[in-house]
Amino acid sequence: MTPIIEIQHIDKSLPIFAVNISQFKEELTLAAEAILEEKQKNPTPMDSNVKAHYVSDYSSHLTNPKFTPLIDLVLSFCKEVSKSYFKTELNFKCYNCWGMLYEKEDYTVLHNHFPSTFAAVIYIDVEEDSAPIVFEDILTVVPKNGSMVVFPALLEHEVPKTNGKRMVVSMNIDHIS
Repeated sequence: MTPIIEIQHIDKSLPIFAVNISQFKEELTLAAEAILEEKQKNPTPMDSNVKAHYVSDYSSHLTNPKFTPLIDLVLSFCKEVSKSYFKTELNFKCYNCWGMLYEKEDYTVLHNHFPSTFAAVIYIDVEEDSAPIVFEDILTVVPKNGSMVVFPALLEHEVPKTNGKRMVVSMNIDHIS
């Protein structure tokens, strides 16, 4: 017999952190090269909630070291956010990392990245009319070249059909003891 679970909600805003990292040209360039290399090695997109022209494997960071400098940058940012915003010093690791190439009409269905701690989206190369990322049907973040968005992984988010091309890296970030 399964006990009945009572669910109660507390309304509390969860932060979404956006930062311009366009000055980290080498990290962004290497990540772009990694996405294109992954596509060349395995041109069939991974089947996922991302309905894009191309999606690399979730473990792309384990097979292509060109993702590493960008991952290190994201982990450093997560550590700083943890310390300055959440007042807790934590270390982090990248659990998953994958690249995406969106074409016109591509989109991502509503989802979250739970049980990870954070999720990160890095916009490597986006056209001006690219679709935004929409959080919980409340907040819309318009992508810009060289921007990074880090957010609590349990937040529901989606990308509506896009008019412009997008080259994006996403990650699931977990805290480690």
